[in-house]
Amino acid sequence: MITVMVCGASGKMGREVVKAVHADPELTLVGGVDHVNRGTDLGTVAGIEALGLPVYSGLSRALAEINPDVLVDFTSPAVVFENAKTTLTAGVHIVIGTTGLTAEQRDELAKIGAEHNANCLVAPNFPLGAVMMMKTAAEFGLTPKARSSVKINKQQQLDFLGADAAQEEENDPYAGFNIRSS
Repeated sequence: MITVMVCGASGKMGREVVKAVHADPELTLVGGVDHVNRGTDLGTVAGIEALGLPVYSGLSRALAEINPDVLVDFTSPAVVFENAKTTLTAGVHIVIGTTGLTAEQRDELAKIGAEHNANCLVAPNFPLGAVMMMKTAAEFGLTPKARSSVKINKQQQLDFLGADAAQEEENDPYAGFNIRSS
């Protein structure tokens, strides 16, 4: 089981991540971080049943006490960079769904992650499932000859279109995964 903590757990996206992680049988939700609802039960904050999991107000303390495998950050551009540095320095992998990181900041996070054997996936304003699907497909070796095109509709659901619907370049490892909004 992969243990997951959610930073920004009281926000709109944070609550959705809490629900999704809690419902996934391959993941274990272990806590949340948010200055708004500190001390409140994480399930209650997300609008589901009480889970007996804490909402911490400070990221450093939460990482020290819980030590999750992965932190999902849906906070704000004002704090995401510092959160990511703190998380990677603790040796915890991080998935960032927040906007606002510059190229220089992403480069610095890559260096910190390498030094502490922790990975950072930055996917702002993009359905996380689509990013993970593309990465998994590439790792499984799906090539343009064994591809599907992906369409994300307004409800952010993934639709798999036939290969004949894809228009891509042959040298692109994600060629079969053209992401379009409808």
